[in-house]
Amino acid sequence: MSRSALIVFAAAVLGMSAACSPTISSDYAASGPVDRQFGSGGTVHMDLSAGQYVITGTDSDRLRVRWTARNPEDAKEAKVVVDVKGSTARIATDGPSNNFHVEIDLPSRTPIILRLSAGEIRVSGIEGNKDISAWAGEVRVGVEDPAQYGKVSASLTAGEIRADAFGEKREGVFPSFTWTGKGSYELSTRLTAGQITFREESAEPAESEPPTPPEPPAPPVPGA
Repeated sequence: MSRSALIVFAAAVLGMSAACSPTISSDYAASGPVDRQFGSGGTVHMDLSAGQYVITGTDSDRLRVRWTARNPEDAKEAKVVVDVKGSTARIATDGPSNNFHVEIDLPSRTPIILRLSAGEIRVSGIEGNKDISAWAGEVRVGVEDPAQYGKVSASLTAGEIRADAFGEKREGVFPSFTWTGKGSYELSTRLTAGQITFREESAEPAESEPPTPPEPPAPPVPGA
């Protein structure tokens, strides 16, 4: 399947996924950024509406959720639930259909179970099991150390898998791969249409310094 055909297919799935966004009771909707105590090692379940999500591991024992939208009024109407019960937390979102951006900070050692209707997910700095499923879009998972994983799998109906951290690449219709190691963690990602990327975080390109401009030529010496 050509790349243009994949894009058309993904767009069709994205349209269908709008009807699959999670429904959240307004009784539990937060009116602003959320900050909760949450210890390292607990499991976080996420049920996310369409949008762009950046999920980052931190050294803090806090769970923080912040969100924005192009239209400030849309951001005010977004509904976000963060429910913590012991070592388990649940995050659910119901945001605007366009330009909904959410940043989620978790303790660095946090297993996650994530369901997204459509959009983009970027996960970095998270140690633990990861179970990620989405309809359409892009899923990027940073892998700090491939040796920590015992089982890795990825599958799509149509799209591309770029698992550089595990030396694998697949694309086309129904691409999939599995990888077995000696670690204890599991990483499983399922996507209907789009792209899955597993990349070693140490391999992420560093921001380069701007080049130093050349020295201007010396002025000519009079009488030379």
